[in-house]
Amino acid sequence: MHQLTRLIYRVVNYRLLIPFEGRVDVKVREGDRVSPGDVLFATSSKKMINSFYVPHELGVKIEECSDYIVRLNGEYILKGEVLAERMSAGGLSMKRLYAADDGVLSLSRIEKGFVDILSENQSEEFAFDSYGKISEIDLNSGLSVETMVWSMPMLTDNYHEKPNEYKNIKIGNFEVLGDGLSVYVKKDLKESYSGKIVFAGRFAYPDLLRELYSRGAEYVIVYSMDYLDFASLNFSVGVVGGFGNIPYPKEYLDIFQSLKGVFASVDLEKNTIIWPDHGKYIGKSPIAESNIFFSQLKPGMYVRTTDVDNYRAVGRVVDVNNEEHMVMIEFEDGRRFFVGEETLIPLHI
Repeated sequence: MHQLTRLIYRVVNYRLLIPFEGRVDVKVREGDRVSPGDVLFATSSKKMINSFYVPHELGVKIEECSDYIVRLNGEYILKGEVLAERMSAGGLSMKRLYAADDGVLSLSRIEKGFVDILSENQSEEFAFDSYGKISEIDLNSGLSVETMVWSMPMLTDNYHEKPNEYKNIKIGNFEVLGDGLSVYVKKDLKESYSGKIVFAGRFAYPDLLRELYSRGAEYVIVYSMDYLDFASLNFSVGVVGGFGNIPYPKEYLDIFQSLKGVFASVDLEKNTIIWPDHGKYIGKSPIAESNIFFSQLKPGMYVRTTDVDNYRAVGRVVDVNNEEHMVMIEFEDGRRFFVGEETLIPLHI
């Protein structure tokens, strides 16, 4: 017996968590119904102007970064002032990290190797872009809206804070690097990804992911990457597809491209990406039941593999040998494999 799974699900009554940052003036009350464009709250907080990755700048280990900072957290810094320094070559020379802009020094990410320059407090309104009902307001953490959403499961994420449910939520408008199809490098990036949820393409290396965070990304998602690279990261990255050079279904690309610019939320505890549903993405059968069962696989079905050699790869069933419980599948790049039926999960695309 096989249970159908999906790339993306439509959830009718989803409790969407929106965390607060900085000082907040809430404009709604519990039980209020909200529509696209309604302002939920206004914030007064500092925005990132610049960011530096100290291990790269000074050639030190991440756990040692705080030892080389020469200014205080929250101190106002002028452009050109020294932020960190380290003696090298046996004390004959000095490596220094200089501020590139005026602003407030933030060491909130120093344990991850980053030093940030923030602006003075700026006021900003948060407007909702779908329909829903305010179900909870916690002035210390955030608010929740009961609404209809698209939900995409991630395979994994490598970093959970877990002090409370709101702290495990990352929000921002959804951004796609380039056309979302390639493997990107630093020269392909924009100057800033401040506050964005960024999809970094079909495969990514740690240097690119680190650079996206350095340019202000709130959270980074990638379809696949090398497992050893993933395991060595000291910052959070979501993997949607799997590890290694696995096939990249065009259906994922279609979804990501269609949702570009839409508000997105990532739940690190549930390993899901959420987009409020306001007609931006229309699936082939968006409200069909997700728990459909099949007694056997048939030619033409899409499947996801769980065998070691092609873990999480998506293909189409070409032929089925019911007597030996073997299935021939074809990946999007044309490769064909015989695999055991028990290693396949039927997939709705």
